[in-house]
Amino acid sequence: KDGEYAVDGTAALTAPTDMAANKGYAGGVWDVTPPAFVSGTDTEEFTFSFEKRTDLTLTVKHVVSGIGTVLGTESKENLTFGDVITAESLKKEFEGYTYLSASAEKVTIDEENNEITLYYSRNSYDYTVYYVDEITGDELAASKVSVGRFGDTVTEKAIWISGYMPVGETEKSIVIEAENNIIIFYYTADNFGAGGG
Repeated sequence: KDGEYAVDGTAALTAPTDMAANKGYAGGVWDVTPPAFVSGTDTEEFTFSFEKRTDLTLTVKHVVSGIGTVLGTESKENLTFGDVITAESLKKEFEGYTYLSASAEKVTIDEENNEITLYYSRNSYDYTVYYVDEITGDELAASKVSVGRFGDTVTEKAIWISGYMPVGETEKSIVIEAENNIIIFYYTADNFGAGGG
């Protein structure tokens, strides 16, 4: 703000106090606090500097693609206006899922509405069905290997084995996990020759 010089070379200077920061900036300080009066013939400059905001937040959502199930939501805090955050840097490891893509490759931090969604696919895993003698533990028939997607429920039925009959449940279900997906049907000798099934 310019001051007007009086005849004696002295000028009253009123430093502005209501200067508004541009978008993304806040605060503000003088490099040198302007005095109440300035004098002389030289030009004097006083600089008032604003700083970028460093209190901004990015909301990150991790979602199953095609289903919309939310695997997790997190907030990245104390970010600086203008920061560029890549989706690649935000992806996380979730058991049973693989990162696919994001709603944007990167986000430039603004004063508000900082959001990004990362999408994941469900993995597929093998599961094995065993047919076992309940006393000896020997396999009575070739095991069956199938595939299910993480989180799915799969159901299998006991098979007929000559000379044996199933013990207990003849239909079993499991929920597919990242490992140890096993169904075991137990059998006992069929002394009456009725067979299983």
